[in-house]
Amino acid sequence: MNDALKEASLATGARLVDFAAHPVGRDPRLWTEDRFHVNAEGHTRIAAALAQALGLPGTDDAWSRPLPDAERRSRWASFADGWRWCRRHLLGRAWAGGVPPEARGPKRPQLEPVRSRPTPTGGPL
Repeated sequence: MNDALKEASLATGARLVDFAAHPVGRDPRLWTEDRFHVNAEGHTRIAAALAQALGLPGTDDAWSRPLPDAERRSRWASFADGWRWCRRHLLGRAWAGGVPPEARGPKRPQLEPVRSRPTPTGGPL
């Protein structure tokens, strides 16, 4: 964690959660294929960590507990996954046969209203 962030949180009274300081934060099963964004389970764990940091009722440290042991993969499978990631995300889509970033337009070029999605419980998101 960046010392400046720690100092700023102490100086302002902000609560800081260093998710990456916990082994579970480095578990690849919490991250999407791009390795930059968390997946649904990662978001769930981060939200639980933030809720605990805020002292919300019913929270605990369950978010920091490791996931069950993963199935062991061969070195070749790990190497192949790493190479695919490098080709796609490090070397760029143009090299991998996709559209280079500078040729892509904005994801949403026009302003659009934001609509809430129903949650599994039926309430708004």
